[in-house]
Amino acid sequence: MYIEIKRIRQYGEIIEGQLFIDAFSDHGKHMQYICDTLENGLTPLPLGKYQIQVQKCHFRSRKMPLVITDPDNPAPPCKHCVKPEHVNNNSSPHKGGAKGEALFCPMITMGNGIHNRHDGSILVGQQGARGLLLHPKTTFDLLYERIRKSASRGNTTTLNITE
Repeated sequence: MYIEIKRIRQYGEIIEGQLFIDAFSDHGKHMQYICDTLENGLTPLPLGKYQIQVQKCHFRSRKMPLVITDPDNPAPPCKHCVKPEHVNNNSSPHKGGAKGEALFCPMITMGNGIHNRHDGSILVGQQGARGLLLHPKTTFDLLYERIRKSASRGNTTTLNITE
């Protein structure tokens, strides 16, 4: 499976983009628009290609599509995550270390805003306004199922981030 994120524009610390997946039709292979994306401009992933693996996220207590940024060390730091005792809706989920600083554990996830997200995550949903995504849970669930089914068939999932 091939996923491409095209970064459209940046406003301050908001990076807006669109997510496409390779699709096949009678006319051959083409890229199909799936949803909109948001990234934090202070901690975005660099442009390039990455592998996506579906692995258990200890914070969310479920399997998530994690972006592997270091191919030599495919185990992301998610196994070191500590779930904070008190979590509000705007806090970054991945806290670790002695002082509780954020860990860099990028993944494709749900959410409707990027503020206080410093873990390199890519939020998916339908754009409602500048820096705001609508229906993130529904969009994420549909995208996750496609990634999970592709992985269960033994296919590798590649993410390409472009401008």
